[in-house]
Parts: sequence; structure tokens; C-alpha cells
Amino acid sequence: FTVNNGGWGDQGEVPRMVGDFNGDGRDDIIGFGFNDVQISFSNADGTFSEAQVADIGAEGSSNFTVNSGGWTSQDQYPRAVADIDGDGRDDIIGFGQDSIFYALSEGDGSFTESEILNLEGASNFTIGAGGWTRQGQFPRFLDDINGDDKADIVGFGSESVFAALA
Repeated sequence: FTVNNGGWGDQGEVPRMVGDFNGDGRDDIIGFGFNDVQISFSNADGTFSEAQVADIGAEGSSNFTVNSGGWTSQDQYPRAVADIDGDGRDDIIGFGQDSIFYALSEGDGSFTESEILNLEGASNFTIGAGGWTRQGQFPRFLDDINGDDKADIVGFGSESVFAALA
């Protein structure tokens, strides 16, 4: 997951993050590369397992990378990790051009097929359906704001702060 070991360049293009994807209470590493999402699980001694390609649903589904889904910029099309279903494992959430996509962690380095997150009666926090053009200007965060152990979306718009509960 480094520039000289794996070719992980600009964080804005191929972001790396930490989150607990197997529910063991320790944060793991996930990286959104050009062609694959890779994951490395943390060990109790502070080391990490060898990176493996994360299986994300059926072939042909968006896998949150530059070359599979067009996730070309973390500023325009941010990806995040958070537990959105309350199972103790972090999931993948991506803010695309017109839709928010998610894939739920299976706990073993695989994720469910990416699906569109449907938000009723709210801005959907994307460029094409809400004007959320840049993460740097209109940031969106995932955190549990109502105490139900599921990550909610909080977005800072031009004149208001918006929330969508999980």
C-alpha cells in the first residue's frame, strides 16, 4: 500500500483507508487501486496480513476503482468505509456521479455486490443529483449520529448541513 511497494500513488486517485472489515476490533487496510480493491487484515501483534484482492460481488459490478466504475477522483467521487448495517464490520460506500453505491463486508475479504443506496426525500449527496461537486468544498462524512450502531451520512452543503439516517 505504498508508492514504492505496490505502486500506490496519489491518495486522490488511489485512496487507502483503515476500517475493521472482519469485526475483530482491529482496523485493517483497504486500498482502492486502478483495477482492484485490495485488503490486508491486521494481526494482534501490530502487523498486517499480505494484501489480497477483495472480491466485490458479481463480475462486472462496479468495484469502486478507476478502471471498474470510473472512480477517478477521491475529491469528485469519494469512497468511504463505515458500518452501515450494524453488524460490526465496515462496509464500502461510494458517492458516484448520480448515485451512492455500497457493498457490505462479508468479514472474509469479500463484499456483497455493489448496490445503489436509495435515499427517500433527501439530497443524494452526488454531483449529478444534488450538486455535491467536490469533497473538498462540500464534504460528506459517515458516522453514527443517532446511536443505532449504523453509520449515517452527514453532508455540508453550500447553505445547510444535511443528514441521511441509515
